[in-house]
Amino acid sequence: MFKKVILFTVFSTLLLVLIVALAACGASSGVSQNQPQNEVVMKASTDDTYQKTSQNKSQRKIVWETVDGSTPDEDCQELLTHRFSLLPAQLVAVEKRSLALSAFPSVRLEGGENDGVSIKGWDQSEIALKACKLGAAIDRRQALEVLNQVSVVAQNGEISTRGPGSSTGGRKQYWGVQFILYVPKNLQLELSTHNGDILLRNLEGGVSARTENGGITLSQCGQSNSSMDLHAQNGGISLSEVRGRIKARTTNGGITLAQGSGEVKLQTENGGINIRLPRGIWQGEGLEAKSGNGGLTLEVPSGFGSTIEAETLARTSLECLIPGCTTQDSDRDRRRVRIGDSSPLVRVSTANGDLRIVPAR
Repeated sequence: MFKKVILFTVFSTLLLVLIVALAACGASSGVSQNQPQNEVVMKASTDDTYQKTSQNKSQRKIVWETVDGSTPDEDCQELLTHRFSLLPAQLVAVEKRSLALSAFPSVRLEGGENDGVSIKGWDQSEIALKACKLGAAIDRRQALEVLNQVSVVAQNGEISTRGPGSSTGGRKQYWGVQFILYVPKNLQLELSTHNGDILLRNLEGGVSARTENGGITLSQCGQSNSSMDLHAQNGGISLSEVRGRIKARTTNGGITLAQGSGEVKLQTENGGINIRLPRGIWQGEGLEAKSGNGGLTLEVPSGFGSTIEAETLARTSLECLIPGCTTQDSDRDRRRVRIGDSSPLVRVSTANGDLRIVPAR
């Protein structure tokens, strides 16, 4: 009898332990289900290391911070929304300079591997340069070391950057500079970036711009005698309210044009084109747009007075949804339509993509 009592007591104790353990597991599971799953919040501790407070490390919410903990410069902050690294510690520092026109009658800016540039024209007789320098690494101490090696060189009309390699001594790191320049409107510009965008606004001088793995945006730029040569590889080009002699080409990217004038030539390889014509007539020598492997949409405002000619290969679609479209010399290989009866100022064509002519919205 005594042995049975002992066995019963042992069995009861083991059963109670098992029940408590199962309850604890259930509570722990319930807590983890209520925690955010797709966020890693990086917190700097006193020893400059980062503590990860999420269960899911595959996606990270990382915010650029300044060295002194202050809010990033407003202009820099706008650019940083499109520039990031997967490394957990990311720091930004701002450098400002004033450049005399005597040393910079024109500007040649050659960006580094991860640099971008935003340039706005103004009525001042000097150049204001702001450089948002970025440094990233696996912890804050190493990110600061990277940032301290990033420098901006501005002399003899040229602006460039210097910094460490993408990996030094086996350490993973990242750096780049986002430039913001205010320049006299008529200044000549020669720009190139790699893995970064070029943004231009309110300029009247000549522009040569090249990007690799980045886009080009021009807004309110050019005048009747200015020349702009643009080429984006693995990126698009966006043009708004531009005029002058403009040549825009993309490789693996699209082009958009919203209102323009002058002699404008657009060409894409592996990208579409979208054009919104200005009201009234086309002012200047004309518009020519060619899409290689991509569609083209031409938006025509009511009452547009310049003649339009459109052409595409027969194997693709040509759709004209505005009044006055007439078929011109279509054959088994090509389709053509014309709107108007004078010499065409607007010519659009596609090789391997549909072409649509529609009323402007």
